[in-house]
Amino acid sequence: MRVVSAILHDYKHAFDEVRIVRGEKGSFVLSCDGAVLFSKHDAGRSVEPDEALAIVRAHLGPGVPVMER
Repeated sequence: MRVVSAILHDYKHAFDEVRIVRGEKGSFVLSCDGAVLFSKHDAGRSVEPDEALAIVRAHLGPGVPVMER
């Protein structure tokens, strides 16, 4: 859940809706606006929080500010 917490902290202002869907057998899929940004199954590994933030940042683009930590 560290990944989810990091994304929500930095970008909660950028989303109208956030859903966390529990998968089967430890699956993890990071998606935004219907686009799959990371899949644990496809990558064969878990995503790190900083990596997930970079993926979301790249998807949202430079015009979306990051909340201060």
